[in-house]
Amino acid sequence: MLEFYFNKEYIKVQDYGASPTYQITKATIKDSGFYTCYYKYKPRDIVEHGSAWEIIVKELFTTPVLRVEPVLIQQGEPMNVTCDYSIHPQKAQETFLLSIIKNGQNYSGNSSFHISSAQLSDSGEYQCVVSDTSRTVTKVSKSVHVLVEDVLGLEMQECPWTSQIPIFGWN
Repeated sequence: MLEFYFNKEYIKVQDYGASPTYQITKATIKDSGFYTCYYKYKPRDIVEHGSAWEIIVKELFTTPVLRVEPVLIQQGEPMNVTCDYSIHPQKAQETFLLSIIKNGQNYSGNSSFHISSAQLSDSGEYQCVVSDTSRTVTKVSKSVHVLVEDVLGLEMQECPWTSQIPIFGWN
């Protein structure tokens, strides 16, 4: 009788069992490496190993990066939000699902959007989410906090007792 176990770069990833198969259900880049199958003859407990196999897992697409420009946004100024990611060249013809999320809610289904006059309500936490059409691979950007600053108007007034010291007041 034979029992099998598997190592990845000398670290056991599957303990002894009857199956000569090691299965990874959702492969990621971290699963890349050299794998070796070991088998043990029972009842003598003689352990042998097969050849090492190199497994290379390639990314379908990169983790998206969300950019907001300008970095400091004042109320009434324009604002651009862009989601950047790269697709593996062999998958360039495939369709991917993309959305920009604001405060946990779907905000845009495009890779970018422009606001011509940012308002306080445009402040919030933004993220970009990219998935393949079957949603088996989904990657989320780091969250970007957007703060649209309120613009307060200042006006200069003459000081009643001297004209040399200006007074600033809120209008």
